[in-house]
Amino acid sequence: MSAALTAPAAPAASTAPAPAAAPALTMREKLGYGAGGAGGAFPSMGGVYFFDAIFVVTLGLSPALLGTLGVLFRFWDAATDMAMGWLSDNTRTRWGRRRPYILAGAVGTALVMPLIWLVEPGWSMTSIIAWFIGAQLLLLLFNTIWNIPYQCLLMEVTPDSVQRTRVAAYRQYFSTAAWLAMGWAWMLAQHSVFADADGNPNLIRGAFWITVAAALVVLVTGALPALLCRERLYRAAAPAAKNSLRADLRLTFSNRAFLWLVACTLLFWLGTQAKGGLAFYTKLYLVCGGDQQLAAKIAGLEGTIILGVGLLSIPVFEWIARRHGKRAALLVIMWLVLGASLSTWFTYTPRYPYLSMLSGVLLAPANSAVWVLLPSLLGDVIDLDELRTGERRDGSFSAIFSWIFKLGQSVAVGLSGWLVAAAGFVPGLK
Repeated sequence: MSAALTAPAAPAASTAPAPAAAPALTMREKLGYGAGGAGGAFPSMGGVYFFDAIFVVTLGLSPALLGTLGVLFRFWDAATDMAMGWLSDNTRTRWGRRRPYILAGAVGTALVMPLIWLVEPGWSMTSIIAWFIGAQLLLLLFNTIWNIPYQCLLMEVTPDSVQRTRVAAYRQYFSTAAWLAMGWAWMLAQHSVFADADGNPNLIRGAFWITVAAALVVLVTGALPALLCRERLYRAAAPAAKNSLRADLRLTFSNRAFLWLVACTLLFWLGTQAKGGLAFYTKLYLVCGGDQQLAAKIAGLEGTIILGVGLLSIPVFEWIARRHGKRAALLVIMWLVLGASLSTWFTYTPRYPYLSMLSGVLLAPANSAVWVLLPSLLGDVIDLDELRTGERRDGSFSAIFSWIFKLGQSVAVGLSGWLVAAAGFVPGLK
């Protein structure tokens, strides 16, 4: 274990101090925690850029079945997320409650990420589906071991709400950079270096090696929060009695502010992800006429532009939150999402394929800003809950919040898959 995993520093009191009393975070801690944004983004690359292109378009899996499996995976997440949240809250080690799991989860996630692309086109559909399910369940398990303690660590690196928002902004910078790289993944997977002997693109081989490269990034950036950050509330929480999982869940679901935050997150993610799931097929077949190379190029260019727009948006929304409050910043985000969604009626046209990028660019500020504000708001809710109950239950709150986020994503993707199948899409046809 690295020497950086020293014993956590003790806070002055068991309750969160006033913001003025909170010590300033070092740049090392901000960058260390922020780097985890890249480690958290890359494991989702397959679902965003490769699952539809490979399992549906290349291997012939039904989009409705792919969507249904995505929803069913959330029941697995429900069990593992909540168990990990409870386990993390009740762990007592010399290195803290969160950091050992973050380190172990980063290693495990990196090792299993490429496994799903060991599938072979000659396999039966039953074998392909079984391999897909097994590899995904394993990846989701290790990612939960990393993700839930990582989310909790944001609440514990500082009790200051303003600093917490700033740290979340650092995380979003790294996450946005990761999404830029992933935006080109589909196109890079079709490169001639991964082609078969006859010169035809081998998308599965390309996805495997690109995922290997992404896994190396996850290994490094996913481990950095454990190595460079401190758990400032650990020594105050360590003597506390351990709660049962049932008691933790009961107390968490009795927090009305948390339930409102969860509802807003679920609705936001349902709307944006349902649009994104339909956008893959709409862009590929309507806008690009089935040309995967053109669609992949547009996705890469769009991701590059989104990076710049997203990065510029983060300090703007930080300022809005400080000057006018987080509620005002969230209202601006909602209007941006509405405008970006309505714009697809005019930008998704086969006459001007590159115009379709405009809708994604309009959505970029909202997507960047919302993941700065929501984690900061969650920290505020947890602080208020501590004042009410006298306990820190970051793990339970983070686990349920994370599961609701993933549930919204999966239901949205499932819904888009069912709609595509209902519209008459036939896998394998060009």
